[in-house]
Amino acid sequence: MGIKKVGLNRNVQPQTLTEKIFFLDFMKGLKTTIKHLFKKVITVDFPFELVEPAPRFRGVHGLRNVDGTEKEDFDAWVKKLKIKPPEMGETRCIACKFCQAACPVPEIFIIKADKLDVPEDHPHHGLKILSQFDMDLSKCMFLWTVHTCLVQLSVSYIQMFTTFHLTQEEGGFSTRKLYLK
Repeated sequence: MGIKKVGLNRNVQPQTLTEKIFFLDFMKGLKTTIKHLFKKVITVDFPFELVEPAPRFRGVHGLRNVDGTEKEDFDAWVKKLKIKPPEMGETRCIACKFCQAACPVPEIFIIKADKLDVPEDHPHHGLKILSQFDMDLSKCMFLWTVHTCLVQLSVSYIQMFTTFHLTQEEGGFSTRKLYLK
């Protein structure tokens, strides 16, 4: 048994003596390099220069506030989940955790609702209020399944296009960072 040579391209002609002496293959590559040397640079110095995204680019997730444009069934969901009805300017999130259920990586969400500490005769006794809604976007795959599943569209997209961070702690987006302006 002999050694079989694998991967040889039999259609390649061997170099001529002239090509070997004058490095013609090297000169062809150098010609391409010199041709592109004097063209306009199209790269961007990222942290210092920002590129304008395409008009249809969605950005990152953000929380929407109550503004009077909620669907008719918003109050029904609030009653069903025993959440304190959000007032004008508060977040629409009612801690239903549908976004967490729809996401293929549910570990990115930390959603907590605490019971209100009010007297028994208060109308909001026994109801919950959203206390924490955090997302770790460093694990997010940006499939945007979260947006399509929500009853009240409480999670939307904010015009923040760079999720660049230097430390792992900066990668998490807390409730304050996620509010829409």
